[in-house]
Parts: sequence; structure tokens; C-alpha cells
Amino acid sequence: MNELSRRYMDAFKRVEHQLKVITGSKQHGKFNYLVNEAARTNPVIRNIDGRLKALGNLRNSLSHERHQLALPTQHTVDWIERIADSLESPAKLPSLFAMDIRTCSPSDSIKVAAQLMHDHSFSQVPVIEAGCIVGLLTAETIVRWLANILCEGNTVVESSVSVVLKFKEKNSFYKVLSSEATVFDALHAFDESANLRTDLDAILVTDGGTSEEVPIGIVTSFDIPRLIESQLRWLL
Repeated sequence: MNELSRRYMDAFKRVEHQLKVITGSKQHGKFNYLVNEAARTNPVIRNIDGRLKALGNLRNSLSHERHQLALPTQHTVDWIERIADSLESPAKLPSLFAMDIRTCSPSDSIKVAAQLMHDHSFSQVPVIEAGCIVGLLTAETIVRWLANILCEGNTVVESSVSVVLKFKEKNSFYKVLSSEATVFDALHAFDESANLRTDLDAILVTDGGTSEEVPIGIVTSFDIPRLIESQLRWLL
């Protein structure tokens, strides 16, 4: 086996192992099956599943050295090694979404919070009290609060964020992940939420992954294309 073939086989084993990690499979199975299972929950894999299967066919040829029908090119070897590197070390969320997060407190006027959302084009604002995350104010929650007032024929009066939060959607929630969380962790969280038919409004990123910290980043469902692109740009 020549040097390119050896590198190819080594990288292929790394890719295969990561597919098992993604799928949670502990048993040896056909490579195409692993690709299909991983593609069900991982949109990055879903975007390159056909190419991965083609790499599997080449692996099968190389495994039967006496009957090799094709040999990997430098380009192919470089590409599968990039895939292995990307799957083993996906981008961490702070590298993409670390920012100076604007927050509000439960005692703040909803007018102040709504103005903050309007001025910065936010649809979600973390609610912080005593340095801890106690909620997530969303545009949808504000609309539900307003609708309740109008439907009861009342006049809109000044209210606090804590009052408005009581109108949060029942099936919506936020999740806290640590600064070590990766793109794949975020994609898995959104996919899991969809499977459970719940609405993951946002992922709040904190240093230690607990709500007892002020967030350093926020990821919403609108950021899913960016999550996928962050990995695919190294692979396509």
C-alpha cells in the first residue's frame, strides 16, 4: 500500500469513528448505514452524505489490495483528512457567537426591554438577576402579553419584565451550554427540540455551562445556517 493509500485508510478510520460517536453506535456496522444514521440528526453530514458514501466505496477497493480498481489522489486524501479533522474538532460556539450580550432584569420596565430589542434588532434578551440567568424575554412573549391585554379590553399600562415573562409559550425554552460546546452540540440541541416538538428559543453560552453565570454568547434558530456553514466551508 502506497503512502497516499495509507493516509487515506487512516483518515477513513477516523471519520468512521466520529460517525459512530455522532450516532451513538458501539457496534461495527456498514459505513453507508452509519452515514445515513448520522445524516438524520446532523445537517453537516446530510450535506456531504453522498460524497462520504463514495469515499466508502474507495475504502472497499483499497481493502482488497489485490483487486484495487482505483487509488486515492492527493486531492482526495487531503479532503478526507479535512473531514476527519473537522469531525474530531468542530468549531466551538464562542469562536462564532461570543459577543457583548445585552440583558435586562426582571424589575426592568418592559418598555425599556422592548426598546433594547428594537434598537439592536434582537428577538430574544436574556433576563439576569444577581448575576444569574432567570429567563429569556422573547418577542413572541411580548406579543402574547399584549394580545391578552387587548383581548380583555384593557388599556396597555406599564409592566415589568417579570410580569410579561408569565406569558411565555408553554412549549418554548432556552438551553445553557458551556464555552466548550461545539457547533455539533448546538445542532444536536436544535434537532432534539424539533423531534420533541418543542421550541428551543435560544442557546445561551456561559463559561461553565450553568445558569449561575452571565451569558457570553447567544445562538438562535436563525443561526442554524451559520452553524452548518461554519463546518461545510472546510469540506466543500
